[in-house]
Amino acid sequence: MGYVLDWNCISMDFKVLRLGVSFGITRLIRASFGITRLIPASFGITRLRCVSLGITRLIGVRVQRGADRREAGRMREGHMDVSGFLYASADVFC
Repeated sequence: MGYVLDWNCISMDFKVLRLGVSFGITRLIRASFGITRLIPASFGITRLRCVSLGITRLIGVRVQRGADRREAGRMREGHMDVSGFLYASADVFC
């Protein structure tokens, strides 16, 4: 018993297979673009977190400066309260 090969059908199947493979590759490329878009978004979020940390540090510095001014006034008066002592010890340990 012999087999008859129809080359037209085989070549057509190969073209369909190639077309399917190329669609699969473009889907992978699109997926990778989606992932690369998510990565910068996450970097943007970490940048925002860093900015928020920077803002809290600036607020802390402003509070500290105000405390230093109040402390300087109290030291001129000749006494120092507990809040001034806590700020001074925080400067030493941090």
